[in-house]
Amino acid sequence: MRLGRLPITLSAWLALGSVPVAVAADESLHRRQAKPGKYFVESSLLGWWWNKRVMPWDDDADVMVSEPSMFLLAAYYNMTTYYYEYPAIPEGRSFLLDINPHYLVRDKGKGLNSIDARWIDMEHGLFIDITTARYNVTYGEGEGVLVGKDGHLFRDTYLLPLLETTFEGVKAKIPYKYKDFLISEYGKESLSDKEINNHHFDDDKMEWVPTGEL
Repeated sequence: MRLGRLPITLSAWLALGSVPVAVAADESLHRRQAKPGKYFVESSLLGWWWNKRVMPWDDDADVMVSEPSMFLLAAYYNMTTYYYEYPAIPEGRSFLLDINPHYLVRDKGKGLNSIDARWIDMEHGLFIDITTARYNVTYGEGEGVLVGKDGHLFRDTYLLPLLETTFEGVKAKIPYKYKDFLISEYGKESLSDKEINNHHFDDDKMEWVPTGEL
């Protein structure tokens, strides 16, 4: 499979093909923005695996697009704004698509160039990170290996056909081999370890709760 066959949509890890996904993720983050503490960013796909929600310590949401998709977005949609009304925000809200001027650079440059674009809530400043999946043409173990700027390697066969699901209560898409995708980045334990970042997963509530609340 060649890169040009990957879909020209905001989808791969988690679909942004429909604006409601962005709005729902944004609303979830907004509800927690006043809480203190330092968060580390887990994949939105991992949040989906556990309870189809943004993980409580995650301060953003993550999606990945194909390289042709990023070219298209940069050429025609950079710095465009979108107004959207949603049941949770009937008054409406505006979003900005901001493309990193260095999106063509594959290296993350000491961590300062790790994001290729952002979908930004213009009211709260919260955002969804967008990165590009590019083929690693120098990979020594065969063709069909994609890589993100974080160095995560995965097979293109993990992606298609994208599966329809829900995330934060709205329609979304995830990779076809989502378990292989998660294991390749986080290891098998990520799919079963219920003690993460001072949180415990409560099976009855189907949510992550702070360890101190047990």
